[in-house]
Amino acid sequence: MKNPVRNSRAPIVLAFLLTTFLLTAPLLGLSGETAANANATAPGPRIETTKATDGSKIASMTVETDVPKTEVYLDGIYEGLTPLTLDDVRPGIRLLALKKDGFWASQYTIEIKPGETKDIYAELVRASGFLSVHDAPENAEILVDEKIVSGTLIELGEGIHSVTIRAFGYTERREDVRIVRKEETTLSLILDPAPFSIRDFKLQRSAFNPENPESIGTASVSFTVSAPGKITLRILDSAQREVRLIDSKPFDTWKQALKWDGRDSAGTALPDGEYSLELAAVKAGSTGSEPAGTGTASEIVYQTTVRLDRTIAYPWAAPVHGIGSHGPVASGTLMPKGTLIVLADTVFASNVFNPALSALAGVSDWLEAGVRVGIRAGEGNESGVTVAGGAKAGLPGGLAGGVISPAVHLRFETGEGIAAGCDVDLRKGRLSAGISAECLYGDSDGYFDDPFFSAGAGLALRYAIGNLSLTAWEQSNTAHSPENFGTPLEHGVGLSAQFLVPDTSLIVLGEAGWTFIPSGDDILHTRLGIGFSL
Repeated sequence: MKNPVRNSRAPIVLAFLLTTFLLTAPLLGLSGETAANANATAPGPRIETTKATDGSKIASMTVETDVPKTEVYLDGIYEGLTPLTLDDVRPGIRLLALKKDGFWASQYTIEIKPGETKDIYAELVRASGFLSVHDAPENAEILVDEKIVSGTLIELGEGIHSVTIRAFGYTERREDVRIVRKEETTLSLILDPAPFSIRDFKLQRSAFNPENPESIGTASVSFTVSAPGKITLRILDSAQREVRLIDSKPFDTWKQALKWDGRDSAGTALPDGEYSLELAAVKAGSTGSEPAGTGTASEIVYQTTVRLDRTIAYPWAAPVHGIGSHGPVASGTLMPKGTLIVLADTVFASNVFNPALSALAGVSDWLEAGVRVGIRAGEGNESGVTVAGGAKAGLPGGLAGGVISPAVHLRFETGEGIAAGCDVDLRKGRLSAGISAECLYGDSDGYFDDPFFSAGAGLALRYAIGNLSLTAWEQSNTAHSPENFGTPLEHGVGLSAQFLVPDTSLIVLGEAGWTFIPSGDDILHTRLGIGFSL
């Protein structure tokens, strides 16, 4: 027999559950707003609610999305494209839907009350499928819409994408593929072997001094190859006698380079003069004895000349004052043509901290240019941006076989003004001496509001051994004051060191100095820097 009490309770329980659901449904989510997206995990909208302060009962809504021109539907009725403002919205629980080609459709339940304005911002989720790449070489590089991707199963947004695949030794291939949401598109990318070719030859410098350190004392030939092979660099003297033969490693990528350090096969530095460089290439798998013109023979593909010139000296200078100098003493030796130094350094002095970035370049055989830009942190008017820049001109190769290197310079520096001067370096082996003199016109702010005229001169003694250079310097100048010209003299002394890290292009710089100022406080400073040379 059935229990009449249990049967009579069932309708009551159902009625209670239904009433509870109807009362609490508007409270599900965030203050009455709920988000639904059955196709993808989307972040909920950001909703800001403001109430009218004038007693108005009119409700309104603004809709904005991270992807512009998204279709907006309110209760299934198309309202327009984002960003969109809807005035006089009927209060109540409304269904907001957002649709955009290539993105998952999203819909949100919004409760809006009389007198409220709802500002809604939503982020769309791109509809995606998968691209499966097959038959590509192991070393292949895959680009989708010009961007490198990893793996062979790639998730992409719905729509048409440009796929490029390239691999060393193969001909590049490009395909357009259509990605369908939730589906996997297969693309077979079988590449054809690339014909062997060498192009884009570039000689780094046409003249160099083999006694200069690291890459500054070499000549490098760079080029691009299309397939595996090797190349031989043959160096001939002025009588067309072979003095050096350099074999490359087997090619395994497109960009290649070979360099010559100015020495013969025995490692002996060769004398100054003109030398011929011949590059002969052969495709992998061939013997090099095939007839010329077949693409597999060992053929000369590039010829050029290089000059060994020991008058081209690396000055071991730094652009800390806008031109190459040792401490405050300008160098008479120019930066070699085509050589660039980029340096980040910081000066620590009395109540002053000055980090900066500088560059110094050999523009031509007779011209050098540099710049330094930094930020000075200190007390009062000691703070601000610092700028220094200048140019230096000299005689290519100098005088007396490069023993004497004269130059003239023009520079500007904030806190000083404009300076012009002349510089002379005397070089003998590892030892060199530099003398510099200049006249300066400016003021302490560098804007010539209260200008002064000053004259100064300096001496630098440098000793270089291997990749290390040590310099001691002294500088004297008249006071930087419009009231005092000629006296009192200000004196500075210091030590500088520069080191080129072996087998790299890295430069490490250090400096310490002391300046005696009769009319003020003495200044102690240190400078630390690191950079690279090209």
